[in-house]
Amino acid sequence: MNNNSNGFVNLLVNVVFPTLILTKTDEYLGVKEALVIALSLPLGYGIYDLITQKKFNFLSLLGFISVLLTGAIGLLELNASMIAVKEAFIPLIIGVLIIILKNTRYSLVENLLPKILDFEKIKSNLESEEAQRLFKDLLGKFNYFMASTFLVSAILNYALARYIVTADSGTKEFNKQIGEMTALSFPVIAIPTSILFVVFLLYLFKKLTAITSLSTDEMILNPKK
Repeated sequence: MNNNSNGFVNLLVNVVFPTLILTKTDEYLGVKEALVIALSLPLGYGIYDLITQKKFNFLSLLGFISVLLTGAIGLLELNASMIAVKEAFIPLIIGVLIIILKNTRYSLVENLLPKILDFEKIKSNLESEEAQRLFKDLLGKFNYFMASTFLVSAILNYALARYIVTADSGTKEFNKQIGEMTALSFPVIAIPTSILFVVFLLYLFKKLTAITSLSTDEMILNPKK
């Protein structure tokens, strides 16, 4: 399955189907049944993806935990305001971990950028110690850029959840609001943070060009190689 297909399936399983189940099935399912079925889709797909890919994905694990917490709040009829706290907590934890792990082999930048950029070519064009120092500083700065996108995500998640989820947990209205929040999470959160990531990536390209004299096309990794 190619990346486009994976992205489409992810959108269906994690957003479209849960939203439809939570907002359109009042006459067919009970409150708790609808919540369990809606949340079982991303959970099941996450487990399937883990088994088929045969590699651990920390971000997927956090997503898995997030879904479980949503289910626990709804099924145990806990205070609905905890949804907003949970929605902000997950991206906030990711942002903090990016900073904590930035100088380790688990660094997000050291694991993410080599999948986008041809690091061998870039490093071979660092012709002086000063260029090497600037490159290292730039990667360190990019860690903070990435952490800031998750901070923005945490703020937007919290604001959206507080605005949407106002009903008592364990009610049909609560389920509908969770569905609405899920549907709105893409335009309200995913799109702005994606734009922010692209802005930071363009900044990175500009600085790398200044350091290495390579063009953006020359730096981007060619998957066919």
